[in-house]
Amino acid sequence: MADRISSDAHGGKHHDLIAKAVCLVLALILWIYVMEAENPDWEETIEGVPIELINTDDIEIDSGLMIYGGYSSTVDVTLRGKKNLISGLTADDIKATADVSEISEAGEYQLDVSLTVPDDTDIVSRSADTVTVEVDRRERITVDIRCRYSGLVIEEGFTQGDAELSVSTVTVTGPSRYLAEIDHAEVLVPDLGHVTGSVTAYGSISLVDKNGGVVSNPYVTMSNSEVRVFLPIYANKEVPLTVEFVNGFYNNENVEISLDRQTINIRGDAAVINDIDHILVTRIDEKLISDDTSFEANLVLPDGVENMDGVTHVNVSIKHKGTEKRSLIIPIDDSCVVNPQGLAYTLSQDSLMLTLRGDPGELYQVSPENITAKIDLSSYSGVLPGQSATVRVPVVLSFPSTETVYEIGVYYVDVTISGAVS
Repeated sequence: MADRISSDAHGGKHHDLIAKAVCLVLALILWIYVMEAENPDWEETIEGVPIELINTDDIEIDSGLMIYGGYSSTVDVTLRGKKNLISGLTADDIKATADVSEISEAGEYQLDVSLTVPDDTDIVSRSADTVTVEVDRRERITVDIRCRYSGLVIEEGFTQGDAELSVSTVTVTGPSRYLAEIDHAEVLVPDLGHVTGSVTAYGSISLVDKNGGVVSNPYVTMSNSEVRVFLPIYANKEVPLTVEFVNGFYNNENVEISLDRQTINIRGDAAVINDIDHILVTRIDEKLISDDTSFEANLVLPDGVENMDGVTHVNVSIKHKGTEKRSLIIPIDDSCVVNPQGLAYTLSQDSLMLTLRGDPGELYQVSPENITAKIDLSSYSGVLPGQSATVRVPVVLSFPSTETVYEIGVYYVDVTISGAVS
């Protein structure tokens, strides 16, 4: 009897669960039917509807103003309408606008937000009725571009020159309040590593404030965003300063040449610097130096070579040793004249006073008879009959075989050419 009662109780509970499940399914079916068949009124909140600022061109062009706040504002809108219409709406189906056309000067403004919603829907509520808009004067400034290097290592024996930029300045446009923060522009040259020669790189331009911080603002624009950077890398070298002699009469035994500095530090492209083993200060013409003297020579470096010491002049001192000067007179006559055109001429003098220098042992072996003077008229033309012209012709001197004796100075003879070719 007890077993039967227990079985009946268990069966009753099972039937109750089935009944409840059937009721739930029927209720759900009924709800779906009502929602689909009856299509009741429904409310839906659409979030993040962007607020569009309209007539911005009017104030930016006509008034020279610039809007820099309010562009990213949004509004949440709750709409009521039939469920089958409301449930499928997105932010793209709603238009929110704020008109800026009445703004005429810089400042902060609260503008009304107008909503346009789909037909057959009503606005129940909105998260905001106004939008905050910030307006400033639109200005333009020009700032210098500086270079900054990352990871650049200059090898020993090389130095870094001043960078050459494809553009040295950048024009920046934006609200005046943000432009006032800008101190300069900067291009970061990417990691170049170890360098032993000039390099070219490209880098992006950033705007920097007085504290070195980057000025990043979506309302500020630049005329250039990238710049080409040529970074010269120079080889360094110390080389001796030297002099040369035009005629080869000077040597270490008969003259002492002193320079007020012996070397100079130079730099330049490695291909150029490696071929330089000295810098020539001056070429000395011994025949133009009568006595011991000193003078200042301009220091001129080859193309592509930079003077690292800043020296522009070198003092040169010349002191003769072991040589003497001697004066003598030599005859001048027709035998000295070279006249291939047969010009009619007259010499203005019959002798010439010379000053010689050389080793005394050789100097005093020289006599007027073994000095040859040549007066060459090859490059001169005749004149018309009855006319004459006087020209100054250089005298070329030749001495007996000697390595040390030479004339001091340059000598000329006046020659009068008269008549045509004889």
